Amino acid sequence: MSKGSAVIYCRVSSDKQVKEGNGLSSQEKRCRDYATAQGYKVLKVFKDEGVSGALLERPGINDLMKFIDSRNEQTFVIIDDLKRLARDISIHIVLKKAIQSRKGILVSPGFNFEDSVEGEFVENIIALTGQLERQQNARQVKNKMRARIESGFWVSKPPLGYKYYNHPVYKKLLVHDEKAFEYVKFAFEGFVNGRFNTQRQVVEYLNENGLKISVQAVKGMLTNILYAGYIESKDLNITRRLGKHEAIISLDTYNQIQDKLSRVAKEPRKSDIAEDFPLRGFIHCQECQNKLSSNWVKGRSSKYPYYVCKQKSCKLFNRNISREEIESSMDQRLKTIKPIKGLSKLAEMVFQDVWDRRHEIQSKEAQKAKEKIEEIKQGYKNLISLIARCDDRELVQEYEATLKDMIFERKVLEASLPDQKITQEKFQTALNTVTNFIENALDMWKSESLSLKRLILKLTFTGPIIYNKKDGFQTTALSPVYQLFESIKSTKSSMVDPIGVEPMTFCVQSRRSSQLS
Repeated sequence: MSKGSAVIYCRVSSDKQVKEGNGLSSQEKRCRDYATAQGYKVLKVFKDEGVSGALLERPGINDLMKFIDSRNEQTFVIIDDLKRLARDISIHIVLKKAIQSRKGILVSPGFNFEDSVEGEFVENIIALTGQLERQQNARQVKNKMRARIESGFWVSKPPLGYKYYNHPVYKKLLVHDEKAFEYVKFAFEGFVNGRFNTQRQVVEYLNENGLKISVQAVKGMLTNILYAGYIESKDLNITRRLGKHEAIISLDTYNQIQDKLSRVAKEPRKSDIAEDFPLRGFIHCQECQNKLSSNWVKGRSSKYPYYVCKQKSCKLFNRNISREEIESSMDQRLKTIKPIKGLSKLAEMVFQDVWDRRHEIQSKEAQKAKEKIEEIKQGYKNLISLIARCDDRELVQEYEATLKDMIFERKVLEASLPDQKITQEKFQTALNTVTNFIENALDMWKSESLSLKRLILKLTFTGPIIYNKKDGFQTTALSPVYQLFESIKSTKSSMVDPIGVEPMTFCVQSRRSSQLS
């Protein structure tokens, strides 16, 4: 009898994994084995192929949300491990909440979700580990790209007029594409000598000769120093240098094209207002609960920054609140939730103890399961030997039925084996990262980085941040990380230790409690 309905979600991040079939099939098998062990009926499997775990919008995850939304009843959502759901802590939190709001329950053969502050903290630590690994991989790729470009090699998609050649020494080397080279060269020279007066005329010429390029893309082509035989990367701060590829135009022709383009009038770029208002999108109006907008208001001699409610039906519509007033209040709010000295160390010890005990229990369970699996495998051999020697048809059928039961039992046991991918080293790295964030949130908030400021807000608060002009920020739900620190802080401050009695250590072993003295 089914104990519930379930769906499976699988994801791989690279096209290579999709083409070679690595990852998706093994994820699905492990999830199906887990569903069988738990007694769930699998209704559907959703997959994202070649999609990064750092993205929120994905075809597979969107279809999954629509499906469980349409059911409007409890549905178990099975993932192979936390990294399949997301490789970004903020994305993980958003997706988990979205699934729960649709009566979905996240489960996994590789992780035991616990409905407690401690359990949610450990879950966030592991999700943060996935983010750390993604960022480390990205850094490694970036370093390889940097080394390649500094040596004069192009590393991205070949520009129009070029193709890659597998050189015996240089590996991927840009060479002229015979089908497009002459047309591209003619387009560059025609733009310089006046045959083509506009970029659109260049596009039309190339399109007429079978080379597809848009008006938006042709500007990038005309300003690409690669065509003059040089290479550079502004993103990686790599200055211009000679490339290992052949040029299509001369450096003189390239410079003439830049001079012509610079004479074309350009519309000045509009500055990004988000850079001036980091709380935009997070702060809500005290009256209507809608998000506050922001703008610069012109005074007699200067412009002044304000947050403002733009909801016309609101009593506070168009009432300006000084940016300095709100952001100073945020400084004070972050100061009030900073852990007291020594509390972070205590929390680290608490969670290390939780980790150690969980790891010990899982190791024992895994060992028992592995021993049982080996016992079943030996039983296979014995049964197969009996079947081979048996002439009684009915007895053979009984043996075969027993063999099927043993195979099923083995699959259930294999599905129950805990995930060993999260090592102590990775756990400690993630824990240190979170602790550093908690202890230095205010300093990070005062940095110049907009993305860092927004990350602080996402990881500190879980609910709407409501600002009252009279009383300042109203009580806002803190993230599970801060909830735990607040609970430890309140408990620690209310404790009076009797003389001669060792202080409470929140279930931490006595050998650790001595470290606090």
